[in-house]
Amino acid sequence: MMTKISKHKLTAVFMACLLIAGMGASLPATMGAESPALTAKAEETGTYGDLEYRNYGTYIEITNCNENAKTVEIPAEIDGLPVTSIGYRVFGGYTSLESVTIPNSVTSIEAYAFFGCTSLTSVTIPDSVTTMGWGVFSECTSLKSITIPDSVTSIGGDAFSGTLWLAEKQKENPFVIVNNILIDGRTCSETVIIPESVAVIGEDAFRGCDSLTSVTIPNSVTTIGEEAFDGCTSLTSVTIPDSVITIEGGAFNGCTSLTSVTIPDSVTTIEGGAFDGCTSLTSVTIPDSVTTIGDNAFFKCTSLTSVTISDNVTTIGGSAFAECTSLTSVNIPNKVTTIKGCTFAGCTSLTSVNIPNSVTEIYHAAFCECTNLSFVTIPNSVTQIGYIAFDECVSLTDVYYSGTEEQWNAIEIVSDGSNFSGNDALLNATIHFNSTPPQEEQPEVSVSSLIELNKALRTKRGAPLKYDLNGDKIINVIDLALLKRQLLGNQ
Repeated sequence: MMTKISKHKLTAVFMACLLIAGMGASLPATMGAESPALTAKAEETGTYGDLEYRNYGTYIEITNCNENAKTVEIPAEIDGLPVTSIGYRVFGGYTSLESVTIPNSVTSIEAYAFFGCTSLTSVTIPDSVTTMGWGVFSECTSLKSITIPDSVTSIGGDAFSGTLWLAEKQKENPFVIVNNILIDGRTCSETVIIPESVAVIGEDAFRGCDSLTSVTIPNSVTTIGEEAFDGCTSLTSVTIPDSVITIEGGAFNGCTSLTSVTIPDSVTTIEGGAFDGCTSLTSVTIPDSVTTIGDNAFFKCTSLTSVTISDNVTTIGGSAFAECTSLTSVNIPNKVTTIKGCTFAGCTSLTSVNIPNSVTEIYHAAFCECTNLSFVTIPNSVTQIGYIAFDECVSLTDVYYSGTEEQWNAIEIVSDGSNFSGNDALLNATIHFNSTPPQEEQPEVSVSSLIELNKALRTKRGAPLKYDLNGDKIINVIDLALLKRQLLGNQ
């Protein structure tokens, strides 16, 4: 059992993992990254009437405006350079703004640019614009008329929430689709079939639809946007078609009833927090096409018992499987070079881990509080083991190390500055140098073995691991049936 000190320590480190590794998954991309404006020089700024701007040498970005302005006409050029961007929250909360003219030079309108402009009634987006950011017109409560050209290919989440325009569109059709982007489906419930015209399920499209039970995604869809199904707590299953390439951050975050998901071979990236908090998800197979599993991707999937990760995965993000308390086994592909912070922290059912020889670093708290971890295989390629990487691994007794004792002693084990590394369980375990774990005994195919396994299952006393015939690290009636089939086949 953890002491008060170790609980406090683990909480602090785990929160650090979430803040550092997971911030990008929980915020819009425009908010999670530093704006170019923050790094520009002071002499590059200026004013133009009610507007403030920043000169980047090749283009102009509008950065601010007089909050009392009622009518604003944004110029196409300033200082002889094109005005191409309306920056983050430029008019945000300006309740006096009644009309705005956007020139044909503008290509992007950044996040929350017109957020809360409650007197704005209509707006025309010119056909030069390709990108509209997160919440760009959200809470513009009087906005009834919006003209959006075909040139717009990206629309952020909550772009029109709280507008009269969106309310009218929802009355016409529960699917609000703009330029093949499904931007809103929040009035949908129970069983949903997304129209074939949709190419992108937009950010936040179904967020909070707690009565949505199933969804059919057509083969026309290539992207499932950030937090698209966030908080759909009644959604039990979803089949993702082969057309989908990217599952963006938080796409199924908090879908607590989701028991299964099929990820097709077309997907290359599972972004941060994609299945965060899917507490009913029991198993998942990562296909060969996936190369990246983002931070917090399966964080707190507490019912997840097994995961198959493709050998093509090169990156597993921080806290990717943290607090998957039912996870009994996991394979780490040979292309992974670092086990990142808190990746498997709190996986209390994990009993063994084989770290491949591609890994050079095991980051802080990587296996912290894996309380049932009894042995671990560490290759001689590892040069650094982070702070509390194996803290509270109270069952750890054996380390199978592929190198020599001299190589083991050369590994840098990071401390907190007071010679405390939080890796006592690792250091106190028996280190088997130049070793690999002993192979599990294979079951004898005989009537006596069948009787032994059947009795073990009936009495629930636990059968030897040698009877895990299907390799899922769970011994049940499936293994009994396989053993019986083998026995009958041998007779």
